[in-house]
Amino acid sequence: MEKIYKLGLESIKKISNISKQIGNDFDFKRKPSFVYSNLSKDIESFKKEYNFRKSCGLKCELFTKETNPFPFDIEVGIIVKMVGQS
Repeated sequence: MEKIYKLGLESIKKISNISKQIGNDFDFKRKPSFVYSNLSKDIESFKKEYNFRKSCGLKCELFTKETNPFPFDIEVGIIVKMVGQS
């Protein structure tokens, strides 16, 4: 699984570099992604996923009900800061 995350990161970097070289006609941007759950039973699995993503080199942040910066309720969530979108 770690290899999949690392290959994904490499792919995003390559796409970003290519878009800079040829011009960004396809509107590639780096944007954060956010996954969350409203179920307290998911807290432990999200913590494991967060630790795994960090160990793979992903820039991410874990939020809980107590640290939630969003205007909606969550039990747990992960923001990943290095993803791409076109």
